[in-house]
Amino acid sequence: MTEQEKTERHDAALHAQLRLFCQLMLGSADAADCMIQKIYRCAIDYHDEQENCPSERVQLFRIAAALCGVRR
Repeated sequence: MTEQEKTERHDAALHAQLRLFCQLMLGSADAADCMIQKIYRCAIDYHDEQENCPSERVQLFRIAAALCGVRR
């Protein structure tokens, strides 16, 4: 398996996990799909603002939790 294939598999798995998280939090597959787009847009802005960025996975799930209304 090439490095690109590994990266694509990782990205697809992360996307599926993120979508499932949103679907569980929002109760709808359609709402989850819309939220995924918002999360990726926010991640770009979040990355630009942070100097010591957490891993991509942590960053995306933090954004997802915040946008889905999960409280700490």
